[in-house]
Amino acid sequence: MDDKEFCNYEFGEFKLDVRRRALSKNGEKVPLSARNFDLLLFMVENDGRILEHDVLLDKVWVGTFVEQATLKKGISALRHILQEKPEAEFIKTIPRRGYSFVSPVRVVPEENEILFVRETEHEIIVEEFEITDDSLAPEKIIEITPASVKALPSVENRKNNYLRQAIYTVAGIAVIALAFLGLKSYFSKNVQSPFSVENTRVTRITNSGKVLAGTVVSPDGAYLLYPLAEKEGTSLWIRQMSVNSTNRLTPLVNGSFWAFAIAPDNSYVYYILNNVAEPQKTGLYKIPLFGGEPQRIKEKVGSFAISPDGKRLALVRNIGETHVFTVNTEGEDEREVTILPADSRLWGISWTPDGKNLLCTIRKTENKKQLFYISEISFENGAETIILPAQEKFIFGAVWLPDKSALLLTSREPNADIRQIWQYFPGPDKWRRVTNDNNSYNVVDLTRDGKVIVSTQLSRLASIWISDNISTDGKMPQSKSLINKSDNFRQITDGISFFDKLGWLSDGRLIYSATEDGKETIFTINGDGTNAKHLTNGEDGVWTFPSVTGNGQSISFLSSRAETRQVWRIDGDGKNPTKMTDASSPVTSARILSDNTTVIFSALQGKESILFRQTPDGKVTQLTNSETGDFAISLDEKLLAAEMLDKNTGKFRIELISLEDGKSIKTFDFPSVRQISFTPDGKNLASLSQSGGVSQIMIQPLDGGEPFPLTDFQTDEIFSFAWSPDGNRIAVIRGKQLNDAVIIKSVDR
Repeated sequence: MDDKEFCNYEFGEFKLDVRRRALSKNGEKVPLSARNFDLLLFMVENDGRILEHDVLLDKVWVGTFVEQATLKKGISALRHILQEKPEAEFIKTIPRRGYSFVSPVRVVPEENEILFVRETEHEIIVEEFEITDDSLAPEKIIEITPASVKALPSVENRKNNYLRQAIYTVAGIAVIALAFLGLKSYFSKNVQSPFSVENTRVTRITNSGKVLAGTVVSPDGAYLLYPLAEKEGTSLWIRQMSVNSTNRLTPLVNGSFWAFAIAPDNSYVYYILNNVAEPQKTGLYKIPLFGGEPQRIKEKVGSFAISPDGKRLALVRNIGETHVFTVNTEGEDEREVTILPADSRLWGISWTPDGKNLLCTIRKTENKKQLFYISEISFENGAETIILPAQEKFIFGAVWLPDKSALLLTSREPNADIRQIWQYFPGPDKWRRVTNDNNSYNVVDLTRDGKVIVSTQLSRLASIWISDNISTDGKMPQSKSLINKSDNFRQITDGISFFDKLGWLSDGRLIYSATEDGKETIFTINGDGTNAKHLTNGEDGVWTFPSVTGNGQSISFLSSRAETRQVWRIDGDGKNPTKMTDASSPVTSARILSDNTTVIFSALQGKESILFRQTPDGKVTQLTNSETGDFAISLDEKLLAAEMLDKNTGKFRIELISLEDGKSIKTFDFPSVRQISFTPDGKNLASLSQSGGVSQIMIQPLDGGEPFPLTDFQTDEIFSFAWSPDGNRIAVIRGKQLNDAVIIKSVDR
């Protein structure tokens, strides 16, 4: 199970025992009130996440009206109990939002057997656990003394007591039974009105942080299905909501699950497996809900949806054009529905509530722009009815509410690379938000009664850290040994939801982009974490990717303020915005050289990002011939390192190219990387390596020597890094990126 009801949590010198509701430090018990225990437990269970004030109040003080002052007192008490230092080693205040538990947490499973309820097909079984703490015993042991005997009630009174106890026991059993039945029908009870955006609440169902995209719910709401990234591979997990029982449904595989669904009668789970280790096993499968042998029923399927009656599957196959067809649940009786034009791709498919049509989210290219629209396509004759007209708003799948009054869908924010959930009313062409935060949500699924929606939520909490001196005059030690320890870094900012693309100006200020209030904005900040200022207003679209120009005094970034995303330049104070390129297709990344005019940039050419150089006279020449990812330029601006796709192997590699004549010098078989950089002395390449959710900066000598780690972090991912102007220090953006399954419903329902 990825979520355990009983376990121990360890952080720093402390241990939190959930079953005994006890806190200890180095083995010594630490006094903790019941309310403060609940507050600490909830924060520890959600370590690394930003916990809003209202969420903490609702979870810890449930059913009680309290103000934020009560929460502040609770946090203050915890800090005193944990003997926290001024640098907030355990609880970090997130200004104007809430708090985050930032200390690394280790989960230690309970060793003894645990009491839990599991439901079988015919009965409910209560399993026993070993009682090792007197406080958990069902009755207290009372010592009988002469004084206590005199105080015992009379025989008649005892008879009356027994009668009352019997009545209370029967009543108690009835209450428990009713409560259990009520809990079981929590998600499956029939309601008259569908989901409403009024007073919605997002509730996290998993806490592993490793749930992959695509959480789905059974039509009756009894089961939740999601893929989980584990150390040895990926698997599908099924959660029985009534008893919070979670089990792995499929074996671990080296690959991914592309789409999945639960049959309306809860008999089978259907999923598409992309098997990397054994490609011949890729395809559409079905497996019994409670486990069994997977059965492949179709090959070469890109996506699918199951009909409301569970009798047909709508399948998508991309073979040049996009083919939509249906089959029965055994993969047979194939019937073509429609073929989309070559310039269109299906981004989402579901059935209409009546099972007569397919609801399709489609992306098409028109006048070099990507447009999205939603249509219903008849299951019988392929006739198409437009529901949402074509527009530039990025849409990722949609489902109808049961009464077809509105669509629920996820859409990318216009000025930040995060997805939010919306409600769209076709008749009046009206939009209403369901979520409004700095998290990102994957495609949504909906219960049959329309009461609850589920999705996968991506959240991030990151901070800027700066190292002590690691070199002299920018010269890197040529050694395979570790040259920098994680405790040589100091944190200079509080956690922010989405940090990206760090850079260092020549005057010692750092630049970065951060997503706040649904907008990505470029900031500068002093090296000691003071005087953070925003340089842009957040109206530049997504993927601004800021970087410091070669002279260290200006900033380049991407902006769609002039429609197609192009390269722009601003001064270090944000003034004098200048458009630098006029490419015919969107630019995907860029660097401006030290002359403040020459631009190296990548732009879409067909479906691939290709690297180009634009000289001061405006002339553009092509530098690469295949898909290009991240790239870096040496300080002397003579070398280019680029992540490029090898068309023969289908894998990315790092290619070293001369900027003087454009010739390839050397290649390195790096894995796919998030960032590449030259070290200040120009003798190495630095990149990011990740294992077990922890990132390190790796050094690859250009002379072909063995790569070695520059850092020794024990926790967190690195999202970006940059060298100081003198080359002696490194700044990094570090933090946690967490993916979890969530349910969203109205709080008054």
